[in-house]
Amino acid sequence: MRTGITGDQAQDLIDRLGDDPLALDEAARSLRASER
Repeated sequence: MRTGITGDQAQDLIDRLGDDPLALDEAARSLRASER
């Protein structure tokens, strides 16, 4: 089930992750998995 997130939620997530490449990669994998 795809729930989606709002633009504000996405920006908050990006702000929390900062520029840590490992954290960004893990978040991207998690988001892709949640779309299935």
